[in-house]
Amino acid sequence: MPGKIFKSLAAAALLAAAASGCGFEPLHGASVNAALRAVDVSPIQGGPGELVYRALVERLHPAGKSSAPAYRLEVTLRSTSSPLIIDQSTFVRRYDVHLQAQYQLIEISTGREVGRAERDAHANHGVIPNEIYGTLIGSHAALERAANVLANVIATDAALLIRADQRG
Repeated sequence: MPGKIFKSLAAAALLAAAASGCGFEPLHGASVNAALRAVDVSPIQGGPGELVYRALVERLHPAGKSSAPAYRLEVTLRSTSSPLIIDQSTFVRRYDVHLQAQYQLIEISTGREVGRAERDAHANHGVIPNEIYGTLIGSHAALERAANVLANVIATDAALLIRADQRG
């Protein structure tokens, strides 16, 4: 039994030593985090745009943004809501909220586009018969969930783009 434990530990140590020389660097290292703080997020139009904007700022600037931004993130957003489940009496029971964003990351000093992409997020909410307020709350909660998912994806994309840009 002790021999198996020793062999397992030796194998783990060997793998750790091999991985340390592979050049692996975590995405959210110090240089990328500093660069993310230096991303200026342009205002995003509309109510859903404000939710995505706030979520992006929270993710990119958890410790406060830089006073001298190096990049600008421009996002255009399209929001739709469509029936997802309709019962036999043609009453809509669930709606799907879809947020679709097109963004580009621009290096401010040169005006060069570092990258662009289109990303989307979905969330759905129930419709409560004869409860308009409850349905509105559910709709807003679904919109917030979709905005948070979208902001996470865009922030991760921005980190990848910045890391690639820093490496040249």
